[in-house]
Amino acid sequence: MSRRLCRGSRILALLAVLATAPTFQGCFILDAAVDQAAAETGNAIAASMTASIRGPMLKGYALGLFAAYFWAGGFWLAQQPYQPGEWTMWQHTVVDGGENRAQQPLKVEKAFLHRNADGSEWWRIKAFGENAEDIIVLEALFSADHTQIVRLLARVGQDPVSQVEFAEGENAIPSPNTMTDEWINSHLAGEVQLATGTLQVSARHIRFTSADGSSEANFYLAPGVPGGLVKYEFTSSDGSRYTVAMIGHGNGAATELGAY
Repeated sequence: MSRRLCRGSRILALLAVLATAPTFQGCFILDAAVDQAAAETGNAIAASMTASIRGPMLKGYALGLFAAYFWAGGFWLAQQPYQPGEWTMWQHTVVDGGENRAQQPLKVEKAFLHRNADGSEWWRIKAFGENAEDIIVLEALFSADHTQIVRLLARVGQDPVSQVEFAEGENAIPSPNTMTDEWINSHLAGEVQLATGTLQVSARHIRFTSADGSSEANFYLAPGVPGGLVKYEFTSSDGSRYTVAMIGHGNGAATELGAY
């Protein structure tokens, strides 16, 4: 596995921790303790990935990816619904405040694949490395109310497709909050022009801080893209910054793992 994909694991681990914080009241956590936990988890993931990521480590990495792209910061990360077949491409970067340098970015695709008759939904997350053997493809069936991952299929590099098994409670999704119009208006910092990847959009900038003022979250909402969210960023007082920015979007996504 490439070092590029391994470095991105630290970001995913951090956002998985952030996903459990009560951010709706502006009390999200992004401090030294969380950063250390993320670093330790990321290091363990990276070490495993050099020998290929499978079993329990794959499950932890998968849940970190889904946390980063579905409920990071305690919010459901689709301000407006995706339509079946729509996909978005993201670049995931981190600046380490202590070392004052940026880590290599991670590129990730998020796609809404299919909605079943019972309302459950198939989604895909694909993490790209430098080579074909570095690509991790995850296809998850979400319950209709988005409270659990019912089924999870995975393919690591050129390996056969496998099903990730969960112990009781492991597949539960933390109940993310929704950004209501009232909440958005009360945290609106203004409107900005964003240029990321192939996108140039006008976005509403939403800003809020933690209760102790040591951390800040910024979300950028734009109605013309799938999900209505083009960028989100977490910063802390030590200068650390974690940024996820959309760099493209399109249609035509379908299962790659035979999910349905």
